[in-house]
Amino acid sequence: MKPREDPITKHPTKYTKISGIFGWIWLSCIPIVLVSAYLHITTLAVVMSFVGGLAAIGDSVCVFLDLWQRRNEIAREDHHD
Repeated sequence: MKPREDPITKHPTKYTKISGIFGWIWLSCIPIVLVSAYLHITTLAVVMSFVGGLAAIGDSVCVFLDLWQRRNEIAREDHHD
């Protein structure tokens, strides 16, 4: 059995790209939340926590959908062999 190339970096799906955007959003929210909480800007901290949480959930869903799509593609390829 030959080793497979990394399919995620070689052939990104639409979910991989969307997951990257969501990941960038929630990772960007972390320092904003920390600084705004330190400076006692409560409204900004709460809003950015909410936005970061939604982006993290969206990122997780996209990762799941990406892996699900890849599993189905591999199953389809193996079925035809």
